Amino acid sequence: MGKVFTSTLEQTARLLDLVPFIATHQEISLTDLSANFGISKRDLLDDLNTLWMCGLPGYTPLELIDLTFDEGFVSIRNSEILETPRSLTTEEVIVLILGLDLLSKSKTTLTNEIGRLQAKLRAISGDIARALPTVDSAHRAILEKAIGERKSVVLHYFSPVADKISARLVSPLELQSEARGEYLIAMTESGLRTFKLDRVSEVEIQSQAPNNNLNRAVEDGSEIEVEIRILENLRANAERFNVEPSHFASDPKSAIRATGFSSEWFVRAAMASAGDVEIVQPTHIRTEVAKRSAALLAMYSSGILPI
Repeated sequence: MGKVFTSTLEQTARLLDLVPFIATHQEISLTDLSANFGISKRDLLDDLNTLWMCGLPGYTPLELIDLTFDEGFVSIRNSEILETPRSLTTEEVIVLILGLDLLSKSKTTLTNEIGRLQAKLRAISGDIARALPTVDSAHRAILEKAIGERKSVVLHYFSPVADKISARLVSPLELQSEARGEYLIAMTESGLRTFKLDRVSEVEIQSQAPNNNLNRAVEDGSEIEVEIRILENLRANAERFNVEPSHFASDPKSAIRATGFSSEWFVRAAMASAGDVEIVQPTHIRTEVAKRSAALLAMYSSGILPI
């Protein structure tokens, strides 16, 4: 029977579990150890031989993991050294921060845990490193072809405002590269727009007539006017909604007009203010804020979200 290969990540996770397990189960047999980890003896021996070459920085025989398993029983002879906490070097902190940055941009359920660990590392080292988003070269090639052939494309694009991926029919005009990433300049039904390439999940050259059911890049391309009332934290919320704090000099809680291009952004911004801002008009945005706030409170009341 041929060997079943496991992914590098699976093996790494198993190796990290093997060390503390063996340290607390000295002289365990190869048979019992392979049964505990659900792998064959052959795969277990491969793991143990890999561990033989692992250890602490310095990587001399004094720092490497000292395993014995040649007589059918497994022990670690220097487990007390491995249990000693050690400080990370600057280079190691940078590698961890970059790795966490890349993980945070992937589809993971550990976003909150990753964020807390990033904050701790940056509190120690400062903001010394950050992983820039990567762009799929295939997407870039399709867009370059569409620009050269003057064809429209359908972008499957992630919007951080709406927190979803939608299909958008656009006519690509130009690709631009800047320090903070790569961008597509394109014409849409609502005018000239800029798209970040790292937010594109799929690109299709459009060969048929435009589909009117495609989501538009912006609601209708025109400004949205919203009347708000700031109840607390005047300066912070004035900056959030891009209004002048001086407008509230005569009456700190008077209503004032704010403008933007997305109803969704106003809904989220109002909810993020945690009751410090009230949407006065239009009614549909005010209603949506109330609806989502009630749903959120229900989740806390039911215990779905921790208080």
